Amino acid sequence: MLVILEIWELPTLPIILVLIRSFHRWIAFRNTYNNLVAGLEITYSEHLKVGHLIKLELGQMGHITHISWTRTVIKTSQGDLVIIPNHALMANTIINYGMVAGTGAVDGVQSNWPLLCQQHLLQRYLTVSARY
Repeated sequence: MLVILEIWELPTLPIILVLIRSFHRWIAFRNTYNNLVAGLEITYSEHLKVGHLIKLELGQMGHITHISWTRTVIKTSQGDLVIIPNHALMANTIINYGMVAGTGAVDGVQSNWPLLCQQHLLQRYLTVSARY
């Protein structure tokens, strides 16, 4: 394409500069676009909601306290906030235990949170086992 422009004696420098600038913008916003697309998927698919108890592939477990277009925040049983970029959340395996009744997940994690999680997991296991 640039050879044709040279033959017609048209300037090629502006085209080269636009291509370089576009490449730089693409590199700068690459993760932002991935986060936005993943955030839209999380928000509109409604598989993950505020208050759900989830376990990440790396072993982190907590309640979702906030979901935005770029990141998801979970609160662990120790009270730590874990901020996860949405593209990383969508790229990994997540176990979603859903809402655990009585945990106060949105307001804060209660002191008996691990016990409630164990009871919830046992109840789910027994329900699945009873089907078979």
